[in-house]
Amino acid sequence: LTERSRMSPKLPDQIIDTHLNIVDPDFHYPWTGTLMPESDSPFLGQDLNSLASEQGLIGVVICQLLTDWRATRKLMALPETLSIPAKLIPRVEKDAPGVLELIQSISSNSHVAGVRHLPASLEEEFKLEGAALDAVDQLANRGLVLELLLLENHMDGLIQFLETTVSRKLKLAINHLLWPDIQGDLTKWKEMISLLAEHSNIWLKASFLVPTAYPERRKLEPQDYFECLSHAWQAFGKRERMVFASDFPNAATQASYGQVKRIWSLWANHMGLNPSELRGLFVGNAERLYGKF
Repeated sequence: LTERSRMSPKLPDQIIDTHLNIVDPDFHYPWTGTLMPESDSPFLGQDLNSLASEQGLIGVVICQLLTDWRATRKLMALPETLSIPAKLIPRVEKDAPGVLELIQSISSNSHVAGVRHLPASLEEEFKLEGAALDAVDQLANRGLVLELLLLENHMDGLIQFLETTVSRKLKLAINHLLWPDIQGDLTKWKEMISLLAEHSNIWLKASFLVPTAYPERRKLEPQDYFECLSHAWQAFGKRERMVFASDFPNAATQASYGQVKRIWSLWANHMGLNPSELRGLFVGNAERLYGKF
C-alpha cells in the first residue's frame, strides 16, 4: 500500500450496518461448504449485542437467510432481545402459495422494513410476474423495501421488471454489490451498476466480502476491493443511495469485523471521502432507505 492509503480517515464512531444475519444452530444452511466456507459457529442475539457494543453499531438491518416460517417467527421476536434498534428483512418467495397473506402478516410487525427475494438457484432465470407482481404491489402499498440478491445473468429479467408500473412504486435494494467477480473482468458488471443507478428508487448494499472471495481463490488484499467500491461509489454513492453492509457473520469466514471496516477506511482514504460523505455511507443513507432507527 502507498503511504497515502496507510493514512486512513476515521470512520464514523457510530454506524448502521444494513446487512447482518442470524445463524441459528436449530436450522441447516445448505450453501455452507459450497458457496461459503464451512462455519459451525452460531450467531444469535447475544452475539449481535456484543458486536454492536464493540463496533459502535447504533442500528442494524437483519436479513433472513432461510425461507422457513419457523426461522421467520424467531426473527420477528429478535428485536425485543437486542440492545440496539433493529430493522428486519424476512425472506419471502414472491410466487409462493399464500404470499399475499404472508406479507400482510409479517408487515404487522413494526420492525419489518422490507422482504428479501432470492432465486431458488443462482442459475435460474429471474422473473416477477402474475401473483409475484401482486405481492410486490402489496409491498409498495405498505412502504416496504424489496431486497434482491441477483447476479449479472439475472439482469434481463430485472430490466423487464423495471419496465412495469409497480416497480416504480417501491424502493429496491440490490444485495452484495450485484456480486462482482473481483478477480475477473468487471466490464459487464460496471455497465449494469451504472444502468441500475439511473433508477432513482434503486439502492446498492455494499456487502461484498464473502461472495467475492470463495475459499478456493487467493486471499484478497484490501486494495483488491477498491475498483468495485469506487465504481459503486461513482454510480450510487454520489447519489446518496449506497449503504454500508458487512454481511456478518458470513464475512467472518474471510475477515474479522474490524478488518472489514479497515478495508472501508483504506478505500475511503483512497477516494478522499470527506466526513459528510462517510456519514452518509455509514448512517444517513441507511436512514433514508429504511427510516429512522
